[in-house]
Amino acid sequence: MLKSTTLLKFTVILIAFIIMLCNQLLNAQTMEKIESSIPLLVLDEEPGLILPKAFRTSSSNFSDKENATSKEGLEDLKAAASAQFSTQTLQNALKSLEGPVWIVDLRKESHGFVNDMPISWYSAQNRGNVNESDDNILRQEAMLFSDLKRLKVINVNKIEEKKEGVIEKTTPVHFNIENAFPEVTLANKLNLGYLRLGVLDHHRPEDITVDHFIDFVKTLPPESWLYFHCRGGKGRSTTFMVMYDIMRNGHKVSLEDIVARQALLGGSNLFDISEEGDDNWKKEAAIERKDFITKFYKYVKDRRGYPEKSWSEWSKKH
Repeated sequence: MLKSTTLLKFTVILIAFIIMLCNQLLNAQTMEKIESSIPLLVLDEEPGLILPKAFRTSSSNFSDKENATSKEGLEDLKAAASAQFSTQTLQNALKSLEGPVWIVDLRKESHGFVNDMPISWYSAQNRGNVNESDDNILRQEAMLFSDLKRLKVINVNKIEEKKEGVIEKTTPVHFNIENAFPEVTLANKLNLGYLRLGVLDHHRPEDITVDHFIDFVKTLPPESWLYFHCRGGKGRSTTFMVMYDIMRNGHKVSLEDIVARQALLGGSNLFDISEEGDDNWKKEAAIERKDFITKFYKYVKDRRGYPEKSWSEWSKKH
């Protein structure tokens, strides 16, 4: 019964996806007043970039070279982060990383590549795949891109305007399809490790996701690099850069310095809620994320917490 329900859900998604594509093919003009309930196929990187947007590594220079924030342990962290990459910008970024690399894909929303350019399905406030497991999302993506490969041409939307997380205006980008594949396929092709830890855009990770990440880190060989990415390279990517920095250096570096230095490397300042500007819909999630980071630091510092207890087990009692 469960398998039948899952297959039915996938079938409904695929039908909606095909209908959406047909509508896009009929529309060669700028789209305005877009219905927010319909996921749009959007372009995730500007053509012509050398490196992914917001690319940085733990060895990058601080944006403020005069800043006195501690760098202890940062050089040895072996972590990188960015926005969503294309095949080419990922290959360029990998030249900065020496050793085995794991892609840690933090996107909850379905995404992948057409003609080696990144695309994704964008819902209102980028809340695609809410309540879906990572395994289900990966299966769904495999089916979506299998269907995409059967199409000869598509129009993908370049986002021009958004308000309160809802797309208001796009322009079409035409693709004669040469290839179409999910991100795990690209990672395998480039001999990279791949870990999917889906997190809703602008939100803290769920407890089970935190547990999975901690278990994964415990198994990493010493020379491994972790390459975190989300769509924009800021919120989710910075969250996990901070978490990883805490796990490696939290016993000798203050939380304030860890948060500050990840911002100075090119991420967001997760403790500066004013960075969300006038987007009130983001602020509640940003406050929850800040509280989570503070609690996660306490978990790592607690001798009865990390690594003896899982985050979920410890968190329930603190």
